[in-house]
Amino acid sequence: MGDTLSAGQQLNVSDTMYSSDGRLKFALQGDGNLVLSMAGVPLWSPDAGAAASARMQGDGNFALYDAAGAFLWGSSTNGHPGSVLRVQNDGNVVIYDSTGAYLWSTGTSVVAGKSAYAGCPGVYGENTAGGEGVHGETNSDTYAAVSGIAKGKGPAGHFGGNVVVTGNVTVAGDVLLTGADCAEQFDISGPEPPELGAVVVMDENGALRESQKPYDRKVAGVVSGAGEYRPGVPRQNLIRSENSLISLSPSRASECHTRTEPAIPREAPVTLRWHQPIYKDGMIAT
Repeated sequence: MGDTLSAGQQLNVSDTMYSSDGRLKFALQGDGNLVLSMAGVPLWSPDAGAAASARMQGDGNFALYDAAGAFLWGSSTNGHPGSVLRVQNDGNVVIYDSTGAYLWSTGTSVVAGKSAYAGCPGVYGENTAGGEGVHGETNSDTYAAVSGIAKGKGPAGHFGGNVVVTGNVTVAGDVLLTGADCAEQFDISGPEPPELGAVVVMDENGALRESQKPYDRKVAGVVSGAGEYRPGVPRQNLIRSENSLISLSPSRASECHTRTEPAIPREAPVTLRWHQPIYKDGMIAT
């Protein structure tokens, strides 16, 4: 069927109407529910029960009836003969009277856009006064306020700045940290913080300081952020004083060194594995 239901026409079970751009679907499903959806996401339903027909009546009322012919639900637009129901590209289903005046809608109008040109967005939002460019809200317990779906090999979302998350982040795949590692914050001792890439050991007070000798057997880790590598996932602890991010998995720590005498030349790649210091009688076991 098309996008318009005229007076005297009806939808039967499994009949479907589409908006002219094909994105909006208005269907009397096999279970008798009348559902408006876009890209498989339900937008509206009267929740009237199992209907056998959805009729655009001659009096202007759009109504649902069950298999026995009993009335289930209506748009309450009777008294306007010759009215039509239209599935629109903006996400709304609207009833207009014979003069084209608005009578009723599903109230699901959305900002819609479509582009046939590579690199040209289908929907674009910009606020030049310092406010939000695009804002999304939903009361749904299931669906997202803003959703991006990648149908090709490109990303479903791209952010050109910082991202603030006030809730949980759920990842079904992998988290890839390009040029980064996983790091944790620790207290440090001494007047100056250790250099990036420095090998550090834990002192008697549980704070970290740079190792002062080669082949130190009390190494706690490597200060994250050397070279082109960044602390990708800092695990934040309670900070009592100056602190440094210590890499938990410095698998590419070619910048690692001690301040006085390099255990391995800095030009030579080396793989270091972070380990949890073992305490015995208040001392670090070697």
